[in-house]
Amino acid sequence: MAVVAGLAEPGYYPAIQKVLKTEYHASPYMEKYVLEGLCLMNAPEQALERMKLRYDKQIASELSTLWEGWEIEGGSYNHGWSGGPLTILSQYMAGISPLKTGFAEVSILPQMGDLREIMSVVSLPQGLMDLKLKRSENRFQMNLKTPVKALIGIPKRGTDVSLINVNNTPVYKEKKSMAGESGKIEFIGEDEHWIRFAVESGEWNCSADIAQ
Repeated sequence: MAVVAGLAEPGYYPAIQKVLKTEYHASPYMEKYVLEGLCLMNAPEQALERMKLRYDKQIASELSTLWEGWEIEGGSYNHGWSGGPLTILSQYMAGISPLKTGFAEVSILPQMGDLREIMSVVSLPQGLMDLKLKRSENRFQMNLKTPVKALIGIPKRGTDVSLINVNNTPVYKEKKSMAGESGKIEFIGEDEHWIRFAVESGEWNCSADIAQ
C-alpha cells in the first residue's frame, strides 16, 4: 500500500519486492494492491508469477465464479472483490488507462512481463477499442484500433529499440524521432521504460525492432 499510495521511495523497491516473494498474508481483495504495487515498481514478471500462485485454486475450480476467501469454505463463492487481477491485467499488462474523464483520452503503456501475446477489447462511450500486443526476443508489435486519442508507449524492457515503424512508416530510428508533421502522430519523448507517441483516433499498426 505504501507503493500504491506513493509513500515508498524507489530506493526501497528491491527490499519490498524481496519481501513479497515470501510473504502471503493479503486477502483476495487486498492482494490486488500487492499486484498493483509490483507493477508500479516495474516488476510485472513477479506480479504475474504471484497472481498465478495466489489465484490458482480459483482458476482451476470447476466453478465459474470467484471466491470471497482463498478457500471456498466459510464464505461466498461468488464474490466480486476477488476480481482484482482482471483489473491489473487490463491496466498494467495491456497498459490501458484513462487519461481524461470518460475515457475521452487513454494511455497504452504495456508491461507484458513474460507474456508473449495480449488481446484486449474495451467498450468505451465512443466505441470499441481493440488492442493486440505481441513480442519476441527481437520484435514488439502493437495493433490498435481506437475511437479516441491515445498516448501509446513502446516498451524498452532494458534494451535499445533500433527502429519503430507505425503504419509501415519509420517514426523512430537510432534514438531519434522521425515522426511526421501531419498531426496524426506526435513523438512525446522517452524514459527508461517506454518510447511514447500521441496518436489520433484510428487504426495504428506499430512494430519495434530490438537492438541486438
